[in-house]
Parts: sequence; structure tokens; C-alpha cells
Amino acid sequence: MLRRSNLVPGSSALFEGRKHQRRCDVVFVPELYALRLTLRETKTLQFREREHVIFVTGSKGAPLDLVRLYQDYVAAHPAAPTDPFFMFRGADGVLQPLTFDGLASGVKELVALLGLDPSQYASHSLRRGGASGALASGLAPFFTRFQGDWKSECYLRYYTLGLRDMLRISAAMLSQDCRTNNCLSVCQRSCAKPASVNIETCKRIGREIGGQIGIDACGTTKRFCGGGRSFGGAQRKRVNLQQCQNIAFGTCQNRARDAARLAGGCLFAFNGFQQCNRQQWADFFNPEVDELCANAVAARIPN
Repeated sequence: MLRRSNLVPGSSALFEGRKHQRRCDVVFVPELYALRLTLRETKTLQFREREHVIFVTGSKGAPLDLVRLYQDYVAAHPAAPTDPFFMFRGADGVLQPLTFDGLASGVKELVALLGLDPSQYASHSLRRGGASGALASGLAPFFTRFQGDWKSECYLRYYTLGLRDMLRISAAMLSQDCRTNNCLSVCQRSCAKPASVNIETCKRIGREIGGQIGIDACGTTKRFCGGGRSFGGAQRKRVNLQQCQNIAFGTCQNRARDAARLAGGCLFAFNGFQQCNRQQWADFFNPEVDELCANAVAARIPN
């Protein structure tokens, strides 16, 4: 689901350890039976203000056990910790990095084996397919956005409704859940607004969306304090939220501030950062969180 530019270089000569995946960036975590991937510079992390860490879980005994495949791969292709993660042996038997062209060729060969038209697929199909698969599984969009390192909602355009999805829409509209407090978690906008909503549902939504928002707001405020953007706080649009939205909004604000301090690299920045003193930081960071939380809450909770 990641961008190809973070997985492999355009050519062997263009490999950059700070940008592309190295052997040491993919670590097996035995207690989780999962792989931990660390990204340091991406399209959304151009200032390397933090590290983006994701996990890929394995499935013991399954044909597609990603942990086992990883272990088999590194055993068959030993390399130094700072070497490119994705490598293959050329005709001369020497290990060389996988590149854009090699990744695209591999995708086309595989889809051809499935009887599909290879001209309709490329390396970006992995990113698009990953997003589609995650969304089709019913996973909350926030988690898809996090795993794929998207900053906007553009990943939603990748998903094409299938017959099963179309049938689920009408089934959800007619289900009993659409007339209960489960509406927000099951039916979302496909049914009428319930008369009352479980307060824990509102808090859960706020917690889910607040983590990444805090990290994003931290990075944006750092760029502002470093002279990277102008302060448009006076023109920020205020959103009038209903009771449930207010609860989720408040929870989102608290979660965002905690995440910014703990995961966003802003622990000390709240006391001042580069061109900003403590008050100037707060004057920019707080409206940034407010705006992001308000937009995210409005998108998740019908009003």
C-alpha cells in the first residue's frame, strides 16, 4: 500500500538510504509475530519531522504468511543492514536493487498469469489495490489512510463499489441497526440520524481520528514556526456541531495533543520552536487541531 518511491529507487544509482527501505528498516517483532516498517522521508514527511511506523502482521501456517516469506527472503538474500531491502540476483549472481522498472515488470508478469491484461496494471496498482482491499474489508478509513501514509482523502477515489457493496448499502438502510445507536458504526450516512447516540461511540470516534491529526498538526505548526507557511488563523472556519459531534470533537482535541507530544516529535516544541515562542506556537497549533478535528468529526458523524 506504500508509495513505490519509498520501496525501491528509480535506478540502482538513485538509491537513498534516508528515503528508500533498507534491510534495517524492516524488523521482525517476535512477540507480535509481525514486521515493523519504518519510513523516515515520504511525500508527507518531506522535512523528516518524525518517523512513520507501520506494522504488517503474519499468519502462522497460512499460504500467504508475510512474516515467513520475509524470513525466507532475507535468508536466501543476505545483505548488510544499510543495503536496499528489495534486492535480487542478476544473471551474474550478484545482488542488485529492485527498481521502478523491475517492480512494474513483476506486477505485469503476475497479473498476466491470472489471465488479466498486463497493460492495465503497474506498480501503483499495489497501492491502489491495497487501499481498495482495506476499505472493502470494512476497516475504518482512518486506518487505511494511516497505513498508506496519505495526508488527504484521495485514497477514497481508488475504491470502486462492487455488487456485494451495493447490496450492503440497501441492507444497511433496512437493518434494525439503522434505528439504534449502532447507526454510526454500522450504517454511517446510509440511514436516518438516530434520536440518541451512545456517548462511548462518540468518544471512540474522537480517539480514532485524533491521533494522526495531532501528528499532522505538529508537522504543520513546525513548518509555520520555521517560516514555511503563513498564519491564516483569523480566517479559519468554525463548525457548529451537535451534541455527539461536540463530544467527539473534544476527545479528538485531547487525543491530538497527546499524540503530538508523544508521537509527533512536539514534546518540547510546545514551549517554543524556532521563530515561535510558547504563545505563538499555541496560537497556530490549537486552531490547526480544531479545524482538522472539526472536519474529520463532521465527515464521520451525520449532522
